[in-house]
Amino acid sequence: MEIEVIEDKYNPLLSRRELRFRGVADGPTPSRGEVKKILIALLDASADTLVLDRMASTFGKKEFVGYAKLYDSSERAKEIEAEYILERNKRALPEEEQPSDKGEEDEGGTPSEETEEEDKATPTPQAE
Repeated sequence: MEIEVIEDKYNPLLSRRELRFRGVADGPTPSRGEVKKILIALLDASADTLVLDRMASTFGKKEFVGYAKLYDSSERAKEIEAEYILERNKRALPEEEQPSDKGEEDEGGTPSEETEEEDKATPTPQAE
């Protein structure tokens, strides 16, 4: 699969590059994750600064077109982009390639001591 950037415009107000690209797939239309990995390599960017906004293909053709935004920093991307767009881009990449959120704790870990103490203090209802 090959991807070519057909328009590259810098937007100084939003601190980002706005890219329109066209690609030709070898087989079926590639997933958003595959396209994002290729764009990251092509633009020498990081996963948390590149936002793949749209991607579309025409029935019966192996061609696809898309629109991506490359921010100067991940903080700027989080300020401007809608949360669902950032989540969609994060889910597009495999687990090992996803950008890590600095400063956020893992919510799926062990319960805190306060929660355990609250559980002990709360009486459990007994069936009569």
